[in-house]
Amino acid sequence: MAGGAAPDRRVAAALVRLAVDLGGPHPLHDPFCGSGTLVGEASRCGLPVYAADRSDTRPASPANA
Repeated sequence: MAGGAAPDRRVAAALVRLAVDLGGPHPLHDPFCGSGTLVGEASRCGLPVYAADRSDTRPASPANA
């Protein structure tokens, strides 16, 4: 969502749970994590996460951690 709001946490949580149910507890790699919503939900589900993004999106990340 370039330049927009972070995705809804409920949607992110549903996507992470679906991925875990389908493929097991594999690490989440998100090279364009933006505000970190998906990464945060994956972490809450116990998945190891690897994430990065441009520096201009980092101010929103702590709010989602």
